[in-house]
Amino acid sequence: MKIAELVKKFGMKESKLTKGFKQLFGTSIYNYFLKSSMQHARIMLVQGVPTKVVAITLGYSKTSSFSRAFQKVHGILPGSISMR
Repeated sequence: MKIAELVKKFGMKESKLTKGFKQLFGTSIYNYFLKSSMQHARIMLVQGVPTKVVAITLGYSKTSSFSRAFQKVHGILPGSISMR
């Protein structure tokens, strides 16, 4: 979900939403959703779902972009999980 959609859903200004979210959760909306989606990706990879399928499922048009995001969160490439 995009921030603009959240703003519309909750009926508040973007600055108030982003500031309040960070105060409440200690992280930005972007980082929260990134970490959450990468945790879901890790589960899928452990279950044997191919990296390309995980990337597409999470909305990445390029597997390389997904791999960089996954490595940023988990410190390892997704291929190292799916090969275990």
